[in-house]
Parts: sequence; structure tokens; C-alpha cells
Amino acid sequence: MDKPDGEPQATGTPGATGTPTPGPASLDKPGVPPGPADAGRTVPGPARPVWPGPVSRPFAPPRPTNTLAVTALVIALVSLATCPLIGGVAVYLGNRARAEIRSSGEQGDGLALAGVIVGWCAIALSAVLLLFMVAYFGFLAIMFGAMFATGV
Repeated sequence: MDKPDGEPQATGTPGATGTPTPGPASLDKPGVPPGPADAGRTVPGPARPVWPGPVSRPFAPPRPTNTLAVTALVIALVSLATCPLIGGVAVYLGNRARAEIRSSGEQGDGLALAGVIVGWCAIALSAVLLLFMVAYFGFLAIMFGAMFATGV
């Protein structure tokens, strides 16, 4: 890289003092692509095209969730735990919430549908419990009626 007289060979871009800095000769030869030793150095010539990064679009604000849908689901779950007859209220609120969601475009259709389904399950549970109670007390009435009729 040095000339025979000990002076550095001028290859590359000028340094801070204005004198050329020594560097690989591949930058000075036209038609020779820069190699790994040329990393971080600039090559004179036309600039490479710069591709724009991904276009960022602002996010739309989230749509609000319908409050009737949330209320329907909460009432349906509470009706399963406490009084299954309240499931009818959850079914009504869930159907009303689904109608509002279709017209307004709010979120929460899945919540409303879950409130309707769980509400119907609570109603079915109350019907099964009612049938069980009728059968149980009917059986007791028959047993006690037979017991008193025989005089035992």
C-alpha cells in the first residue's frame, strides 16, 4: 500500500486533514465491486436509491362495546349461580343488544349472543329443576297419602 519512497498511497476519501487516507484499491478502480474490506466506506458515483420504509397509517379508534351486551352476559352468569328464572331477562337484553349492534355498528355481538345462550340455558335449568321438584313433591304426596290411608 505504500509507495516505494515511504509515502502512503492515496486511495479512498480525504481524511480530516484534507489528505487522502490509505484504503483498499478496489474503491479506486471502476467496474470493481466493493468487497468486504470496503464496509462502511462510501463509493464515489451515483447514489443508490433509498426505498421508503413501511407506510404507517394511524389506527382507527376502537369501536365502543355495547353496554346491553355486557349486561346481558353478566345477568345470564348471575342467573346460573343464583336464580335461573332471571335468565329470561338476559335473553331479552341479549336480543335487544344484538339489534342495537346491527344498527349502530358497535362491538359486543359475541357477548350478546353468549348472554342469550347462557340465559336460555338458565331457563332450561329452571325448567328441569321445576320438573324435578314437581316429581319429588308428587312422590312425597303419594307416599304420605298411602301411608296415612293405611294407618301406619
